[in-house]
Amino acid sequence: MPKELGVLLKEHNVATTALLANYWKFKSKNRNNWSELTIQQGERSKDLFKDELMQHFVNTDIQIEAEQRLDKRMWLPLATRTRFFRHTVSDAVKNKGIEQIIILGSGFDTLAVRKAKYNVKFFEIDQPAILNCKEHIYAEQNINKNAEYIGLDYVQGDLIESLISRNMNLSLPTLILWEGNTLYLEKEQVLNVLQTLSTHFSRLIITFDYLHAAMNNNTKYIDQASKENCLEETLESFSKNQSPFKAFFEPSEIESICENLGMQCVDHKTAARLASDYGVDKEPYYTAETYSMTTFERR
Repeated sequence: MPKELGVLLKEHNVATTALLANYWKFKSKNRNNWSELTIQQGERSKDLFKDELMQHFVNTDIQIEAEQRLDKRMWLPLATRTRFFRHTVSDAVKNKGIEQIIILGSGFDTLAVRKAKYNVKFFEIDQPAILNCKEHIYAEQNINKNAEYIGLDYVQGDLIESLISRNMNLSLPTLILWEGNTLYLEKEQVLNVLQTLSTHFSRLIITFDYLHAAMNNNTKYIDQASKENCLEETLESFSKNQSPFKAFFEPSEIESICENLGMQCVDHKTAARLASDYGVDKEPYYTAETYSMTTFERR
């Protein structure tokens, strides 16, 4: 096990969660695992997506921690969200003239390496420890990271100045991929990031995920079939491990916020809808109804 992975795994914070999320996606993207991850498996005959690089950030210790942290019935939405984002990015590059991609809170995302063929410039922003770990593992495998790594707490630091210092051109068409981040921020912090990005980029696509306000009302939102409250247990588990869920939004609220910032909603789906659309699960677990992916544009 690389030393850097071991250190992050023991941190028990959002850096640890980034490793675990990679594992959950790595397992649930594979159709061979869907029989144990779904309630009623769909007809899809191939994996949700391909990604051989993810295995470099997976080991036995991570597997043990990941399987203890989150109920398996809640893994699949992480893979469906990744498929959603990958399709969004691909379409934006091929059809909407995107020249720069910022992966905000990139964690162990492999997009920049996998899509070196794209004629775009990649920027990855995350905690220095995460990016250092990722860069070291890529170097060991002789893999070109194909991105400008910016070690930064983007909530506390000067996000725009850091990008400009790495030759980001604010006038070029830019896509922001913001996956698996908003739920760990305070609501006001999410609003501030959206405000900052919409203010400085004139030609912008931003795609991100968020938790519904219904998830936070966990004492009332339960699985009516079994009367269990998996949401409450999940919220408590993540809080205990120093990565609590903090920001929750009504879907209409998210649309209103972004539209007030001059952006138009072009896609907005729950994880449950994605599971159905992708043919993975005919009866998505109830928690998938309280989690959404969305994309906004200003052109």
